Amino acid sequence: MNVVGAGPEVFISYRHHDAREIVDRMFDYLDKDLGANHTFRDVEGIGSGDLIRERVDSALKACKIMLVVIGKEWTEKGDLEQKRRLYDPEDYVFHEITTALRANLPIIVVTVHNADLPDKTLLPAEIRPAFGRLAFQVRGNPNFAGDMQSLAQAVKDSLLDASTPRPATANAPVAVSLFGHSNFFFWWPVWALAFAFGALTWWSNERLAIVPADTTIQHDAAAKQIVLTIPDASATGTLKTALEQKAKAEDGFPQRIADNKNYGVLFTTGLLLIILITNIRMRGPWSLIIVVSIVVLTVLLAYMGAWDNIFTSLALFRVSISSSGYFYLAGVLFPAWLVVVFFFDRQAYVVFTPREVRVRSELGGPELTFSVFNLTITRRREDEFRHWILGYGSSDLTIQTAGENGQEFIFFNVLSVGTKLHALREMYKDSPVKITA
Repeated sequence: MNVVGAGPEVFISYRHHDAREIVDRMFDYLDKDLGANHTFRDVEGIGSGDLIRERVDSALKACKIMLVVIGKEWTEKGDLEQKRRLYDPEDYVFHEITTALRANLPIIVVTVHNADLPDKTLLPAEIRPAFGRLAFQVRGNPNFAGDMQSLAQAVKDSLLDASTPRPATANAPVAVSLFGHSNFFFWWPVWALAFAFGALTWWSNERLAIVPADTTIQHDAAAKQIVLTIPDASATGTLKTALEQKAKAEDGFPQRIADNKNYGVLFTTGLLLIILITNIRMRGPWSLIIVVSIVVLTVLLAYMGAWDNIFTSLALFRVSISSSGYFYLAGVLFPAWLVVVFFFDRQAYVVFTPREVRVRSELGGPELTFSVFNLTITRRREDEFRHWILGYGSSDLTIQTAGENGQEFIFFNVLSVGTKLHALREMYKDSPVKITA
């Protein structure tokens, strides 16, 4: 190998028989666009294995970015045992890429001659991380100039990023992690209200007795008592249990239920609203307007005592839930919410570092690694009520990676979005990363 000029910053890795002619054109273009002596390529041949390693290691120490150029025969079978050349430990391309990965160099994959990107599962594990990164296509005329313009810009952005010092301070984080959350995260008001109304019902100390339909009621003014008369044959299970408990000098009516007419209405309205807003997506202020209007109307009707008339007209006298019912619902929902929010939701994540982003988009899925060059992070328009009231200021984020193998990932209901985006702006302030709030 021969270093063209002094102090190269861009290392071009390729196979001679596979892409020599177009690499020559790429080299000339970059030499003019970046300036002379900024690009390294092999121009004389392969040489011995020891010489390859010595020269590659020397060149890569000076370079700040690698281009891996792939043609249609890049992974061809080359030895007598018909193994792919990349699995040969003496293969110079394998050594170039693994050396670059160990040095944590940015890698841009470039396909030529209409070649496809190789199947990562067929590549040696040591070089697979290079193929979750930025990828470009360079075609022949008449597309060569346009393709090279895009590639050259990515190279310049990468060189700028690699040349920018990044002190380890609070303003320049080493890594930023974030997690999305399922819609079950928004169910916290249900268990919170269940605990609250359960406690209010308990403290009211009013008891539940189930009586049969033929019960009669009388007011004994002299004794200042209200007397219920229940035929023995019609006695319900709760009444029989109460008699047994009284015989033991125990509380005959342990179940507590509030006489307050509004607890059940407010709780069930809140439950129905949570079901509605976690299943219907509304963007912008409309969600806030609709939900707040429903809540205000519900509270106003309760304050005016109108729910009795409404339910009476519907042949429903009241909505009542015992303290046991509230606590049972809260006791089931709260532990389930904790497990989902703090365990299952965290199995899908994205970790941003100055040079790469690691993404696991689903529980049990693989972790994918991409270059941050030309990465786009977009904060999606919020559902005002869902995100700002129930989600503590959360937002949905879209992450778009660049290149031929670019992918889009959407993380819903990300908490502390403002803080995360501020940290990402600090991390990528001198990098070609687009962050849209």
